[in-house]
Amino acid sequence: MTSMSLPSMSEVNLSSVNTLSSEPVDFSTIFVKGLTTSPTSDIRHIDLSNTKFWASNSGVPTFPVNVENYNKLKTIDISNGCITSLSLPNAALSELNIVNSTIEKLILKDQPFIDEIDFSGCTKL
Repeated sequence: MTSMSLPSMSEVNLSSVNTLSSEPVDFSTIFVKGLTTSPTSDIRHIDLSNTKFWASNSGVPTFPVNVENYNKLKTIDISNGCITSLSLPNAALSELNIVNSTIEKLILKDQPFIDEIDFSGCTKL
């Protein structure tokens, strides 16, 4: 999927998708424009809640989500999902939902508008 490019989308909703492959979406490139100069993205909302890997998927799947260049991002929901790592941007997020996720690594940078993060059910973090 690395050859796909959708830089002008404003929302990504993969909620309740249960047929993800071992490398489902490369967020660091697909929704980003200006990769070689000054990378940015128009994505404002990402919903990856209730996602699962395809049952026949072999090996140990990981789903890293790198949205460091998403300077317009406002909300991200990975609750009850299969996301394993999340790198957040210097954007002013208003909502981050990670409840009951399989998150193992979370990188937060300058998030002045997030008052609290509920880590309930995040047993791998």
